[in-house]
Amino acid sequence: MNIMRARTKIPKDIFKEGDWVYGYYFEDVDNHYIKVPYGDENGEGPIVKTVDVIIDPDTLGKCTGIKGYKGRLIFEGHMIAGHVDLRKYEEKIVPRILDLKSEKVESAVVEGIVRYDDELKAFMFDSSAKPRFLWEVKQPITIIADDPNSAIPDDDLF
Repeated sequence: MNIMRARTKIPKDIFKEGDWVYGYYFEDVDNHYIKVPYGDENGEGPIVKTVDVIIDPDTLGKCTGIKGYKGRLIFEGHMIAGHVDLRKYEEKIVPRILDLKSEKVESAVVEGIVRYDDELKAFMFDSSAKPRFLWEVKQPITIIADDPNSAIPDDDLF
């Protein structure tokens, strides 16, 4: 079972509408849920409770298992930045990524959105070039935003 994340649709317990929640996804006839484990009343300590939170299924994303620069797990839908070894790319793509004339560049920082490809069974990185496998992005990877629509990153992203 993969850890998932999504935005809440209806407030419940300690969660407000629109909060990101992390846990295990399931659905019934009417709604989509994430079962969220959490600690005591202060949100600290060992897991003592779980709550089923109704979520917006359009915001659902799988955990990649890869951690970003500050140790935070990267999920499908995150906008990230990282280094890519351009020696693996075709020569005609290098100038398009960097908007440069020089072909001596060996690596570059690129930005893109993480997504899961069901056909390839792999996490992809959609950047300004064509999509690449997420594992081609070298550490350190920085999470720029929680989703592509975030104008300003959340404080806890870095």
